[in-house]
Amino acid sequence: DAVLVPTYTPITVDEEDVSTNRVFLGGLNVYLDSAMPGWKNLPGWMTHWLNRPTLIRWLSKLGSTDIKTNLTSYVESFSTDAREIFEHFHFEEFVQQLNDADLLYQVVQRFASIDLSPGTISNFGMGIIFEELIRKFAESSNETAGEHFTPRDIVHLTTSLVLTGQDDKLKPHSIVTLYDPTAGTGGFLSEGDEYIQQVSQRVSVSLHGQELNPESYAICKADMLIKGQDVGNIKLGNTLSDDQLVSTRFDYMLSNPPFGVEWKKVQKQVTDEHKHRGYDGR
Repeated sequence: DAVLVPTYTPITVDEEDVSTNRVFLGGLNVYLDSAMPGWKNLPGWMTHWLNRPTLIRWLSKLGSTDIKTNLTSYVESFSTDAREIFEHFHFEEFVQQLNDADLLYQVVQRFASIDLSPGTISNFGMGIIFEELIRKFAESSNETAGEHFTPRDIVHLTTSLVLTGQDDKLKPHSIVTLYDPTAGTGGFLSEGDEYIQQVSQRVSVSLHGQELNPESYAICKADMLIKGQDVGNIKLGNTLSDDQLVSTRFDYMLSNPPFGVEWKKVQKQVTDEHKHRGYDGR
């Protein structure tokens, strides 16, 4: 949300009930208090402007009674593509669980107190934080972290090896397409885009990928959304059994397939494709 601040339009306060200090902010029921300077004693039916980052900080000051309703309304105000990201993390279910345990108010307060804006934490820094969280998650669930992401040093090395010496394709005003059939959280796609922008000028990069894990897919889609990419080019599904970009051709493919993950569940589809299509298949 902090990254998308420049793209937001202000939210209008449509109504204020002076007697109860309640206002309605885009469907959110908010009580005014002394922590909100300038809002006390405002005349009724007055229009005021408020941006979303301010709103999420104020959400943490609301009473615990309204916090679940307000947080849900806040998330629902995002675009359809953004809301899908929350859905793949079963966001509403976790919100309900935290609310039932009387922990939601505390969790929102903690997150609202942290400045995660790009001016404070760079993309590289956020990536390091994310990789550490993935590592801890993998340890607790007996999975390998490689199922979700590839270490940044490996991504950078692989990307530079593939794209070095490609001056003809990376000349100014070119359109370059990158593809990762096992996209994970989008590390190869993001690194490929950044590398091309560093070595070339005025090159348009179109990123495409497919990912099996819903949570990793959601993170990848979020990254593409922030970068202004067409998120419709990021697909959810098993590339081996349901290649959703099969008819598309790309300039480069960068991938680190999860070699340690069992694929017997789709073995029939793979062997059938080889048997019936041969070299016309993949």
